[in-house]
Amino acid sequence: MSAIKKIYSGSGMGGEQHVDGDRVNILLVDDLPEKIMSYESILEELGQNIIIAHSGEEALKLVLQQEFAVILLDVNMPGMDGFETASLIRSRKRSSHTPIIFLTAFPDEMRMAQGYASGAVDYLPTPVVPEILKAKIRVFIELSQMRRQAASQAEEKAMRKAAEDSARKFESMANENSRLLERIQEGEKRKDEFLATLAHELRNPLAPIRNSLQVMKMSKDPALRQQSEDIIERQLRQMIHLVDDLMDISRITQGKIELRKDKILLNDVLKHATETAEPLIKQRGHSLTVHLPEEPVWLDADFSRISQIFSNLLNNAAKYTDNNGRIELTTEHEGDWVTITVADNGIGIPDDMVLKIFEMFSQVDSSLERTQGGLGIGLTLVKSLVEMHGGNVQVQSGGLQKGSKFMVKLPTTTQKPVVHEPHKLQKEDSKKSLRVLVVDDNEALAKTLGWMVELSGHEIRVAHDGRSAIEIAQIYNPSVVLLDIGLPGMNGYEVCKEMHKHPSLKNTIYVAHTGWGQEDHRRRSKEAGFDHHLVKPVELQELQELLAQL
Repeated sequence: MSAIKKIYSGSGMGGEQHVDGDRVNILLVDDLPEKIMSYESILEELGQNIIIAHSGEEALKLVLQQEFAVILLDVNMPGMDGFETASLIRSRKRSSHTPIIFLTAFPDEMRMAQGYASGAVDYLPTPVVPEILKAKIRVFIELSQMRRQAASQAEEKAMRKAAEDSARKFESMANENSRLLERIQEGEKRKDEFLATLAHELRNPLAPIRNSLQVMKMSKDPALRQQSEDIIERQLRQMIHLVDDLMDISRITQGKIELRKDKILLNDVLKHATETAEPLIKQRGHSLTVHLPEEPVWLDADFSRISQIFSNLLNNAAKYTDNNGRIELTTEHEGDWVTITVADNGIGIPDDMVLKIFEMFSQVDSSLERTQGGLGIGLTLVKSLVEMHGGNVQVQSGGLQKGSKFMVKLPTTTQKPVVHEPHKLQKEDSKKSLRVLVVDDNEALAKTLGWMVELSGHEIRVAHDGRSAIEIAQIYNPSVVLLDIGLPGMNGYEVCKEMHKHPSLKNTIYVAHTGWGQEDHRRRSKEAGFDHHLVKPVELQELQELLAQL
C-alpha cells in the first residue's frame, strides 16, 4: 500500500502546494483536529493526496490553486459555515463541477435540502461508517482519473469512450448508493440500540459507585467502608473493561491492533480465562466443568488476547444461562490444531441469528441483552481476535432455550519458548525517591495521580498546561515527567520536544499519560521523545512498577 500524502494548508503556507501528480487531490475541510485525524486514518489506504483546510476561507483559496477529485466539507464551522463555503465554491468556474460531500453530526431533512441546494452531491452523518466513506471516495477518485485520461488523449474516439465510462460509473454509483442506503439504515438502527445499551451499561456501575461514596461519607464503620471501597473498585474495573472493549473494536476495524505473540501453554491461558470469569459464574450459581488436555499444547499467540477470547465466551455463557445452569469447557487436540469448545444450557440462539451473531452490535434480543448486560461487541471481538491468530470460530444452537456451543479452532506449535533468567532489580533501586512532575489540564486527575505518586514514596509538582510545565521543569529539574498529550494550546508532543532542548533536563525521563493508546499514538509519542507510554486510567501497580525501574 502506498503511503498517504498529507498536505496542510494554513497561514504559514504561501503559493500553490506541490503534490504527487500521479495521485488525485482530496480536500478535507474541518476545524477540529481530532475529526481530521479520524478521517485521515479511514482514507489512508486509498493512497491519494489529502489536502487539509481548517476553515472555509482556506478551502476557497485552495480551490483557486488546484483541482480536486472530491471535497469533504464539515457543515458546522466557525465563521464561514459549510453551506456558504459550498455555494462560493460552486460559483467559481474552476470548481463549479467539483463534487462536494457534506459531513455533519446533525442530519435532518431541512439541512439536507439546504446542503443539496448549496451544491452537494452527497450527505454523510458523522461519525461516518469507514466502509461507506471509502466506497464513495473511490468512485470520485476513479472519475477524476478517468477525466485526466480523457483530457490527455488527442483522439475524439478515446475521449468519447472515457465519457461513456464516466456515465456508466455514475449509473453504478446510483445503484451502489441505493444499496448503501439500506446498509446505513440498518446500521443506524443498530447504532441507536447500541448507544441506548451503552448508556445503560455505564449507568449500572455508576450507581453503586455513587452509593458507596455516600456510605463512606456517612459511616465510620471500618468494615462497611472497606466493603464500599471493594464495590467501587469492582465497578471501576467493569467500566474500564467496557471502554477497553470499545477501544479494541476501534483498533481492529482500523487494522491497528498489534499482537504480542509468544510461545504459551494452552492450559495456562485457559486457567487464566476461567479465573477471570469465575466471579460471574459463581454469582449466578452455575456449575463449570473444565476438561484440559493432559499433554502440553503450545500456541504461538498473544496470551492476554487468547485469555480475552475465552473469558468473553465464558462470561457470555454465564450471562445468558438461567441461574444454576451448566457450563462446560472442553479441548480436543488433533494434528496441528486444537479445538476449544464452550457450551452451556442457556437461552440459546434462534436460527435467523446464528449467521449474524458475530456482527457488530448484533443482539439475540435487545430486551434480554439489556437485562443481562453487554454492548453487542464481545463476540465481534472474539471472532476478530481468533482470526488474527490464524484460527476460526463457529457457533451451534438448537434454538431458543436449547443452549449454545462456541467452538474455537487454533493452530498449535511444536516449538517451546526459550527460558531466560529474570532480571533482578537492586533492592536499593526500588526504594529510590524520584522528583515527579505531573502535567494534566484535568485538575482532579492531576491531583489524584499526584497522590498516587506521593503515596509511592516520591516528590511531586503539578502543572495544568504546557507553558507552566516547562517553567516549573527548569526550576524543579524533575527525574520524571508524567505528561498528558491533549493539553490546551501547546500539546504534550510539543511540550516534550521543547523540554528536550533544555540542558538541565537532559537526564529527565518522559512518560506519556494519555487516553490515546493506539499503535499510531505510541509511535507519535516515541517520535516526540517520550520514553514510556501509559494509557489512562493507569493502575497503581503499573505506575509503581514503572517508577521502580527508573
